[in-house]
Amino acid sequence: MSAPATALAATAASCHDCGMLVALAHGGHGLHCPRCGAAVHSRKRNSVQRTWALVMAAAICYVPANLLPVMRVTSLGKTESDTIMSGVLYFLLHGDWPLAVVIFTASVFVPLVRLGNLATIEAGAGAVFFGAVVVITILAAESFDPRLIWDASEAGEP
Repeated sequence: MSAPATALAATAASCHDCGMLVALAHGGHGLHCPRCGAAVHSRKRNSVQRTWALVMAAAICYVPANLLPVMRVTSLGKTESDTIMSGVLYFLLHGDWPLAVVIFTASVFVPLVRLGNLATIEAGAGAVFFGAVVVITILAAESFDPRLIWDASEAGEP
């Protein structure tokens, strides 16, 4: 006799918080992890719906993140506003792709800098939307339960 292929086939589930494998009793309802006390479910509830909602929210924030100014620089009385894409494209077109990568990557961490009357750097609305895209995408990745893919493959679905 061979061992079950998955925890679900063995009527067990791992805790979503600490990862402990817990035997499912009574259909798995109302069960708590003996290690951390978190509720244990065989699969994350509404995982696909929650993930799609978060992905759509991130997509909505993506447009203003790239079109609105990320920072506003005032130097010697002259003010310039730049979007992430305008800065990245400028450096790409001038052959400085490493700097373009750094700007694109570090744009989330735009500081609020004040150098007296010499210069001022302020974060723009684009930085807020860009930060929202990053955080919402992380939440979407965390909310998805990849075991649903295994369930579909075990059931013979494509």
